[in-house]
Amino acid sequence: MKMAEYRKNLNLKDNDLERVLSGHVRNIPKQQSSVIRIFLSSTFTDMQEERNVLMREAFPLIRKFCISKGLDFQVVDMRWGVREEAQIDHKTTELCLNEVENCRNLSVGPCFVALLGDKYGNRPFPNKINKDEMDLLKRCARMEARNTKLLDEWFELDENAVPKEYVLKPITSIIPDYNNIDQPELMKAANDEWMAVCDIITSLLRHSANYAYATGKLNAEKKQKYFCSVTENEIIQGILKNVDDSDNNCLCFYRTLEDVNIDDPLARRFIDVEGGQVDVDAQSLLHDLKKLTLPSVFKSKNIFKYNIKWTKHGVDPSYVEHSEYLEQFCKDFAESVIGLIRRKLDSDERFKTNAMIAKSLYSEIVHHSTFCFKKIVSFYGREDLLREVQDKLQTIKPNPHFNQNSVEETKEKDGGISEDSTASASDEDDDETQGGDEKEKINETKYEHLKEVVIEKEHSDLPLDHSLQQELLYEHVNEYRKPLILHGISGSGKTALMAKICDMGEKWFGGKVVRIIRFLGTSPQSYNIKEALINVIQQIWFNYSVNPPSDLDLSADFSYLILYFEALLHRIDTSNRPLLIILDSIDQLNSDNYAHSLQWLPRFMPPTVFMIISFISDFKDCLEIAKSRIGEDDRFVEITNLPKDSAQIILDSWFKAVGRTVTPEQELYVIGWYKQCEQPLYLKLAFEQAVKWSSFTPREDWRIEKSVELSIERLFRNLEKTHGEILVSKALGYLTVARSGLADAELEDILSCDDDVLQDLYIHHLPPDPKVVRLPPLLWKRIRHSLGEYLVERRANGKDVVFWYHRTFQETAQKRYACEEKLRSLHSSIADYFEGKWANCIKPIEFFKKKIATFSDCSRQSPEQPIMLAEGIYNLRKLQELPFNLIHALRFDAFVRDICSNFKWLYSKIRATSIDEVMFDLDLALNVIREFQLMTVNMETDSLSASSLIEFGQGFIKSKTAVEDCEHEVRSLKNAFTLNRDVIRKDVNHLAIALLGQFVDVPPPSRCLAALKEQAAEWVERVRIPLMLPITQCLLAPGFNLLMNIDSTIFYMGDPKSNESKLVVSSDHRSLYVCERTHSKGDIIKIFHLEQLGNVVSLPQLTKTVKSIDLRGKDDQFINITAYDRRDEYDPIVSTLIIDQRTQDEILPPSGAKRLFYSKTGRCSIVPGIFNGKPENETQTFIGSLIDHENNANQSGIPISIKKADYFKIIRGVEFCFDDSYFIITSANAHGVWMIYKGKPRYQHLWKDVDDAENAFTGFENSKGDLAVLSQSQAITSNGYFLSSGFKYDDEGKLYVRNIKTGELVWILNGGDYDLNFVSLDPTERLVAVASSASFVTSNKVPKAVSIFNLESGKLHTTIKERTPCSLLEFFETSYIVTCKLYNGHVLQFWYIGDVNDPCPDPQVMFEITSHDGTVIFFNALEDKGLIITASLDNTIKLWDYKKILTEIRNKVEDYMQEDRRAEIKLQKMEMLQRPLKFQEGAMDVCGVAINGLNGTAVVVTLDQLIICYNLNDGTERYFVKLDYRVNSLAITKDGKYIITAGEKSCVYDANSGKLRHILEECKNVNYVVESNGIAIISKGGMEGIGHIYSVEDGKYIRKQDTLYGFNFAAITSDGKYGGTTIFDFPMIFPTENEDNSGFQMPDTMMASCSCLKFSPDDKMLISASTDGTVRVLECPSSKYRFQMRHNSSVTNIAFAEKEKHILTTSFRNILVWCSKTGSLIYALKRHTNFIHKIFFSCSGRFLITCSIDKRIILWDYERKCSIADFHAHGAVKHMDVDPNLDYIIYTPTNISYMALIKPNNMLKNIIKCGESNAIPTPVQQAQAVALAFSSSSVALKTSKACCIL
Repeated sequence: MKMAEYRKNLNLKDNDLERVLSGHVRNIPKQQSSVIRIFLSSTFTDMQEERNVLMREAFPLIRKFCISKGLDFQVVDMRWGVREEAQIDHKTTELCLNEVENCRNLSVGPCFVALLGDKYGNRPFPNKINKDEMDLLKRCARMEARNTKLLDEWFELDENAVPKEYVLKPITSIIPDYNNIDQPELMKAANDEWMAVCDIITSLLRHSANYAYATGKLNAEKKQKYFCSVTENEIIQGILKNVDDSDNNCLCFYRTLEDVNIDDPLARRFIDVEGGQVDVDAQSLLHDLKKLTLPSVFKSKNIFKYNIKWTKHGVDPSYVEHSEYLEQFCKDFAESVIGLIRRKLDSDERFKTNAMIAKSLYSEIVHHSTFCFKKIVSFYGREDLLREVQDKLQTIKPNPHFNQNSVEETKEKDGGISEDSTASASDEDDDETQGGDEKEKINETKYEHLKEVVIEKEHSDLPLDHSLQQELLYEHVNEYRKPLILHGISGSGKTALMAKICDMGEKWFGGKVVRIIRFLGTSPQSYNIKEALINVIQQIWFNYSVNPPSDLDLSADFSYLILYFEALLHRIDTSNRPLLIILDSIDQLNSDNYAHSLQWLPRFMPPTVFMIISFISDFKDCLEIAKSRIGEDDRFVEITNLPKDSAQIILDSWFKAVGRTVTPEQELYVIGWYKQCEQPLYLKLAFEQAVKWSSFTPREDWRIEKSVELSIERLFRNLEKTHGEILVSKALGYLTVARSGLADAELEDILSCDDDVLQDLYIHHLPPDPKVVRLPPLLWKRIRHSLGEYLVERRANGKDVVFWYHRTFQETAQKRYACEEKLRSLHSSIADYFEGKWANCIKPIEFFKKKIATFSDCSRQSPEQPIMLAEGIYNLRKLQELPFNLIHALRFDAFVRDICSNFKWLYSKIRATSIDEVMFDLDLALNVIREFQLMTVNMETDSLSASSLIEFGQGFIKSKTAVEDCEHEVRSLKNAFTLNRDVIRKDVNHLAIALLGQFVDVPPPSRCLAALKEQAAEWVERVRIPLMLPITQCLLAPGFNLLMNIDSTIFYMGDPKSNESKLVVSSDHRSLYVCERTHSKGDIIKIFHLEQLGNVVSLPQLTKTVKSIDLRGKDDQFINITAYDRRDEYDPIVSTLIIDQRTQDEILPPSGAKRLFYSKTGRCSIVPGIFNGKPENETQTFIGSLIDHENNANQSGIPISIKKADYFKIIRGVEFCFDDSYFIITSANAHGVWMIYKGKPRYQHLWKDVDDAENAFTGFENSKGDLAVLSQSQAITSNGYFLSSGFKYDDEGKLYVRNIKTGELVWILNGGDYDLNFVSLDPTERLVAVASSASFVTSNKVPKAVSIFNLESGKLHTTIKERTPCSLLEFFETSYIVTCKLYNGHVLQFWYIGDVNDPCPDPQVMFEITSHDGTVIFFNALEDKGLIITASLDNTIKLWDYKKILTEIRNKVEDYMQEDRRAEIKLQKMEMLQRPLKFQEGAMDVCGVAINGLNGTAVVVTLDQLIICYNLNDGTERYFVKLDYRVNSLAITKDGKYIITAGEKSCVYDANSGKLRHILEECKNVNYVVESNGIAIISKGGMEGIGHIYSVEDGKYIRKQDTLYGFNFAAITSDGKYGGTTIFDFPMIFPTENEDNSGFQMPDTMMASCSCLKFSPDDKMLISASTDGTVRVLECPSSKYRFQMRHNSSVTNIAFAEKEKHILTTSFRNILVWCSKTGSLIYALKRHTNFIHKIFFSCSGRFLITCSIDKRIILWDYERKCSIADFHAHGAVKHMDVDPNLDYIIYTPTNISYMALIKPNNMLKNIIKCGESNAIPTPVQQAQAVALAFSSSSVALKTSKACCIL
């Protein structure tokens, strides 16, 4: 938005706008609000019916209208709620006038309404009179011979007032029985006495005032206050003092009663009566007010007049005329107030939709500027701190990331854009093709700034050429600043100091400085870090004329927001306009987006950008985190105590601001106490006590407490005295225990439903309206006003709520008002409110304290609380507060019933917030239940006692059994959600799918899950969202060992294999570090929080592919990354990258070095091969340098030298031991040991296995730097043993055990005939297990056993006799070994090996984990967390229940130890070993699936040699056939009559019965079958490829077709006349009836493998796809080579869009659409994130279905080029088939069942069958447009990636 437009929207003067936006805090416009607050003024007794009807009818209408406009409607009605104490202290009038002024200041619209009848009202004398004026009045009285004794008796001089004034004494100070409730007769007499005194004083003051006025000594205004009624005083304050805008803000309603019977005792309630006659003076004053004064300042339309007849009941609603009058009055009132609000909204551009951002930003800036000004007006002293801050702000440092050469290179290029069309297939999107212009990509130099920790649910996936990514680009500068951190204890004056720094900005940085200050937590938009940052960014935009992209949505992705914020600070030009950003009280932020981790805080800023943040020193770990992140001590300022001199100056300024002072003795008293607690907050609390002292206050009443906490307690006691103990206790109690604070309206509603509060309020008078009993609206506002700035507004759940500003206030209120015995009741009342328990219903109340009455049919006007307020608008307050308060109220049964068993609730909460919020509720419930159970554990009986019920839950908990039942319900729901958390987090619509996928055909383990299942089934059929529904179980259900699935792309097909881990668990077992692959240049390290089951933090994206990661240093400070410089399976080059987690800095090896090895403690590191210095001894040769990071004495390092340097030409690894006192360097053929002595390395031992270093075997490494970390074939024990395999050929299978300190060879352990790739120590380090991963066979030595040795004796402990190599070897406890086979890698086996002293001679498999469908590469058992973590190449991380698995294993071990069970277990093992080996990685138990739509069945062929036929309508089994051979391929004939299998044998079966029809004798050991028109081609691939051609009906062998390097795939035309195969990857067409290869040509081939082969539907083309990304097209039958098309990755499948004449090819992440005539690329469809395996068109050709390794099945609308539904499985979807009508989809769910059946829901059916288009919201249409716009212009690519939110 341009500045001119912004100025227009705000309707501000130019200068005002400039000052506000640039951060000035002095002389700025008044702060606006969103409150409509109306003071209702009238005399009390005569307007009772009018006020009642307004409350019942008009106010709810106005409130509803205001809510619709985003406004808060409040009414101040002083006729009720003024406590007796206020009357005793004569503060009633003062309270009324203060509230009138508050309404004028706060209300954004109408603020004052006067109701005037025939009564002028009470005319009290002032309770405070200026000293000079009182002296004048006394003199005048004496001149008229009047006695002034009563004035002297009742008024006392207060010299602490400025100017001095006489104050009326409290009534009870002279008439003590005035409020003696216990003795009514004495109280009545006292009241009569007071009234007599009033009459005398009133008469005396009026006569004296008249005399003084007559003699010219008193002006008319001062005289008037002695005659004026309270009502007229209110009108003067509300209307007459602000005449200019009264027409827009004020209304008057006149009601005249005709023919009032003055003799009627009731008449004095409606007209002024004195001495039995009408009070002429009062009526005269009323006449002047109504007829003269108000009409002179009001337009006639603002005055409403009514005339009604007098009745014996005054105003009587039962009288028809009066009833009609009340109805019309109510209507006029509502319409006129709403009309004034509308007029205000229409005239104020700030409320127009197109200026909402401007309004919101402007209001936020003004709020914080006003808040800042309030702080600085009373700021004094602190010069030392200000000087320190100023000095540190000026510090500039050189930028370690600055590279002048790269900057210049970037400038030379046009905007940093370069041409490159050779992106790697496994790294980039493959939407670039041959024949198109080369795609532009961003110069990598500009992406060096992406070194920032980001928090995310799923990493941002914008293409690099997207305009939003362009916004992240900036050039580094050679100098930088870092943020400044201010910290101190609570109440130390941080906020005031930050305000003063902001005020000093102009002096420090010049007049053009832009200041942005936010006092976090004090406003709705400053409570959440995301909203606060967005608000700051918007202010930067307007100040520096930044025009952001139209599609920029900063609220969508917090990770992007962080990057954008840092980039923006560099992109704006601050050279002439410096920028100062101040964020005060980080501790006041909520925890959303990990705000307190400070990951959003920029670490480097340009020299002219300054940033300061502050927080409480001991808040969480903020200070430590900041020190780690900033990394420099000079960026911190600790706020010390406020000196006494400054405190005295501040105190004087506060007194002056309120027109008060104290006596010298009182001042010394305050300062004396301040010395005991020198904190500004304490001083403020002391001031608020002292400001109430008058000069005559007795010394014993000077009360100041000795600490902040005690001072707050006194403040609370004073509030209770002023406003009522019960009201204050309940109000502050509710406010304190609510999860996020409470809105004013919410708190008033809750208090109105609290009978204890109402009982205390209505002691002396009953509610005015028996139909509506509520808290008087004024009371809470008075309490809030009394607390002032100690309460703040902030944004929570989309609403402005009130909460404590200081944490100390919250803690003190918790102790006082929300202690254990009160806590449950408070939470329960809040829960009732958010349940809507009392909405639209009666809540009777019986008053009994003093006034006795029963209101049996009264309403409390509590609002409804629907889950959804309007279409698309959720009731976030209910969603957050209700479960929290139900749990803490111990209403577990209600929580289970209304939350856990309510699908609508769960769906709404996840959609409105996140799955994490639901998990928070479930975890909270389990924790509170556990605490409750501990409290009641000693109760002997199941039933809880009555006292316990009251104490713990107010009768909601009936028994221990009931509590246990609730725990079971909650835990079962948590387990079910945990398993699917990752999927539901990405798409809430999968909630229903997950429930059905787990329990659709199996009984759920709990009542709540059963209820949710039924509700989910109903929801999916009625919702207007296209979904794919499970018909059979296809997802893992809770109740077993698996706790959670996490999708994580840790492997891409084609990545090099390595035993080194890309996952590591932190030393405290709280976090799992995972290196994730990305489709762009570098990998990402994600940190999964195990205690939060999946919440993730992402580190900055790297620029390389990672080989392995490790954690080093104290508290895992350093992430040690080994990354590929060149990623080549046979010739890789790697280097080291260290990331300091505290600062996020990258630590690179010194120039010239590739590797850097940090010690475990992080105190030192070693750089191999590098030392910049001269050797001390010429006989020594440097092999590296040791850097001492702790002492930091020599950053260039201390040389590591050795005489025999030839052994260390190639250094493979370094490991430290003995708390970094020793280190071992491993080379290609030796180990060297050094001791670190006094900071220097001292050579100790050399362990070599070859004398001739030149002839030593060095493996397959090259000299260019492929240096591995210490491999899994080495280990170091805590007692100093070094375990390693040998170097020589004849060392195969040997493990050397050496003593590090002595160099002694302790043992040589023989672990077999192959190289040892795995060495694993048991937890006690008494056993070691070794194994090989060698996949080859040496000298016919087949067994590759796992050997376990006893390190104490050096003897063989036991052997696991395996015939296959290992891919993983770990100990589990001490008695179990976990292995994973190389050729059956998805199965983890737990072997029992016996105890250390009692080995098991024949280890047995006691347990298996089979849920992965790819090789398991990671295993870690965390006993303290109760977790086992596994990760696999199937790109899933699984968390398992440690205790359950261990218990199950131990039970099996106990069975095994029984003799009669051993034979059975051994038999099971033999059967397991006899399973056929699965040589394809990640193979599952199914080898093929197919749908037979003609008979309504699905056929599955399993690796267990079964054919299973299922009914499609319900998924039940129809029949099965047991085979005696293994099947590799499956086909169902096009006519649906037969099933053809191909494998070790080939057979034809009847599809309806499963009976064998033919055995195809020629087809043995074949791998593929395809059929059409009764002709089948069954092929055997290989160097000598053969295709056998059969007639299916009769089993007749037609002929065979031979070819070289072909027939891995085959194809056949629809008429069966032609077949297709490939030679290598080039297609070949042949006739099926006779052999004819005459037309075959092979003009090009890369000798790659064929990955797919298909004929077009019209049989005119044969298309082949290859693993090198080439797609070739031949004409059929001519075999003419038409063209080829290119992918950047392997092509996996082919499909045809017959109608559009398109060819579709699938590969890594993409579906590319090609023109079948020209071979040119038309567009790309993107939604998958990994290789796409299967692709199917519907019979209509409009819809497309794909499945992928990314575990998703996606349905596309091909005509609209967007995805419309998806289904997320638990594992990679590798086998799938689709019914042509899309009625059914089948696939193989990993390790759940042989087949899963899914179908479309009703909405999706309508879309498929009727062509109904699902409405696409405007934001999604915009996202589609953006996606289409950013495709490659050369081929007009259109991507559907953004079209998935349907």
